[in-house]
Amino acid sequence: MKLIILFFFLSFFKVATAQNDYPKIIKTRIEDKIFHGEINRNPITIYLKFHQYSNYHLGVYSVNGWYYFDSVKEKIPLVGIVEYNEFVLYNYVDSTKANNILCLPILYDNHWKDLKFYKSKTDFDERIIVNNSVSTWSNKEVTYSLQLNQPSFDILSENEFIYFDSTHVFDLKNFKRTGFRIVKYLENTFILEFIEPSRLYAMGNCGAGLERGLIHVEYDESYNLLNFNEFLINSCNDFIDLMSVKNSSKDVFEYNYENYETHKKYKLKVNLNTLEITLENSL
Repeated sequence: MKLIILFFFLSFFKVATAQNDYPKIIKTRIEDKIFHGEINRNPITIYLKFHQYSNYHLGVYSVNGWYYFDSVKEKIPLVGIVEYNEFVLYNYVDSTKANNILCLPILYDNHWKDLKFYKSKTDFDERIIVNNSVSTWSNKEVTYSLQLNQPSFDILSENEFIYFDSTHVFDLKNFKRTGFRIVKYLENTFILEFIEPSRLYAMGNCGAGLERGLIHVEYDESYNLLNFNEFLINSCNDFIDLMSVKNSSKDVFEYNYENYETHKKYKLKVNLNTLEITLENSL
């Protein structure tokens, strides 16, 4: 039953999002980054590129790249692990050891053991540790302090924007959701749909779950945000289970769902003619 509901849910949005070039949602993905900083007061440049996600966690991934001292510009290869706003990088003369970091072949019985293994290697020729507390560069003999100028160490960046026209753009990060589509719009009022993973950690609670919902948005004539309201339809994090979808007419839909923690039932009505969304308790 739930698979049928999901198919209907997605099919509805596939039809409803057919529209002209503008407005439209454009998604960008940046997979590399250049850092500038110092090792023991000697200026350096580091280049890193996303390689693959970890086996269990979308917030952890391997990278490869290089660094050099700006006075020499001889590139020294790097591989490593990025975890949110921290990373550990290694230089190996042995390419097999480098690939064993890059391709993440070693699997333990959980993500945290995997991460500890890859971040605590001792067989390196050089190691760079970067975090918000103490950052260092080491080889087999000495350890020096390291500083990077950038406030964020994350290499992978995914963004979504509404392009109202070729010059007016709105950053959808304002809604703290991902996986957006435009359902329908009338002048400066929009109904957006989002579908995103419930958690980044696949093996944890809600790791296989999805967050789905609608956002009703109003902009002014200059495309500045006036107000918005979010309506969750299905959520592992908030204990919401979509039970059924009904359409009383071509452009009026009704979503019936239940909070399985409180056992309260709700009815969400979406009118695509007027772009109105109303939520009712269904006792």
